[in-house]
Amino acid sequence: MASLSPASATEAAAPKPLTASVGAAVAGERVTFTAKRPTAKKFRTLKATQQRKATIVLQRRDGATWRAVGRVKLGAKKKVTFASAVPTSAKGSVRYRVRAVLGKKTYEAGALTLKVVTQQLTTRPSSSDADVATTYASTLTPVRAGRKLTVERYVDGTWSTVAETSAKGASAALTVAAARFPAWYRVRAAAHNGIASVATAPVRTTLNRRPVEIAHRAGAALGPEQTLGAMEASLTAGATAMEVDVQLTKDAVPVIVHDQTFARTTNVATVFPGREDDPVGTFTWAEVQQLDAGSWAGPQWAGEGIPSLDELLTALGGRAHLVLEVKFWPFNQGTPEERAALRDVLDAELVAGRLGELAGAGKLTVSSFNHEFLQPFAEAHPDVPVGALTFFPPSATQVAQWATWAEEIHGQFALTTWQDTTAARAAGLTTSVWTLATPDQYRVALASGAEALITDNPGLLASVLEPPAPTS
Repeated sequence: MASLSPASATEAAAPKPLTASVGAAVAGERVTFTAKRPTAKKFRTLKATQQRKATIVLQRRDGATWRAVGRVKLGAKKKVTFASAVPTSAKGSVRYRVRAVLGKKTYEAGALTLKVVTQQLTTRPSSSDADVATTYASTLTPVRAGRKLTVERYVDGTWSTVAETSAKGASAALTVAAARFPAWYRVRAAAHNGIASVATAPVRTTLNRRPVEIAHRAGAALGPEQTLGAMEASLTAGATAMEVDVQLTKDAVPVIVHDQTFARTTNVATVFPGREDDPVGTFTWAEVQQLDAGSWAGPQWAGEGIPSLDELLTALGGRAHLVLEVKFWPFNQGTPEERAALRDVLDAELVAGRLGELAGAGKLTVSSFNHEFLQPFAEAHPDVPVGALTFFPPSATQVAQWATWAEEIHGQFALTTWQDTTAARAAGLTTSVWTLATPDQYRVALASGAEALITDNPGLLASVLEPPAPTS
């Protein structure tokens, strides 16, 4: 208990002064005051039965007026306590006194002046690197044991707690695991016993690496997927790499389309009634050219066609790296004959076509879920990097085996971890993760440590790497 200076000479004469639970208070704080049984001479001359009937009143000086802020019947008590909040407008100090009231008579019983201080919270992060666990060394005054301290992270307009502790002294350290994506952080001292919550100014972490964005299906969120229009929109958004799917028509023309049929992304049901469920490989190139692959995505895209591989390469003109996914159906299997036919076409393109020009410039990667196709292709074309597509992270045995013929692993973003990408790098492989569309998915992908992000929404990476400052 902290004994504080009396408010007047008369009150100072009281042998047992009023005391407070703190030596200095914060505006709004709830303080416990203790006053012992009055020892004023006039009060002590009263009979014991009269003394027990007295009311002990705690008063606070507000301007020129003393206001009662607590009342307790004395009874047989040797001391009484009061709980009273320091005014939120208080500055400098506040004066308190106690009086024993019996009928119309008042007896002095003690006084004090309580100092009022401003709470202060400072913090110092040990690092600003999002890939490094960070310790926030914080100092909070005045000291209040048990007051909760938290580190909060700001993402998508919301603050959330990522670490917490209870203060035991003026200093505390809170360690936050590496998030591996940039975000804003602050330390907050919770509201405590009437003291308002207080937080430090937010600070932002940064990422000392920048993955490559690969426009999935040429940029499916920016235009009708797999079309030249989507590709141009992605290039305008800053994409430096494109991912598209290639299949063969009935007459062996490689075309850029993802699905097993044309039903979802074209007007095939109107142009060729009854054939909407027929596989891509049952249509000739001349028939494919009659389809509208843009109107489904909006009237502004009406007339966008399904490009052949050669048309796409011509339009691309080497402006971006191309990730060419070799697609087979059903479930990326295909027949031996289908795999051989597509292999023959790609071999020829690499020898004498624009695909070979792109490969020669180091701007081509070939990927597939069908590793029976991909491995012999990789062995026949050692200068063309290949990416082994997978739904699930490969085992250590698979990584070691894939590393004998592949350069990359293309895994699902939500299942790929930092440990997976670390193991891949140790085997000499890089990792691309698919398929992203939102900032939150980008953050999950960044946390995996992948070197490349396959995204429907190219251009979003910049805002994730430099998130806007908090608004509250």
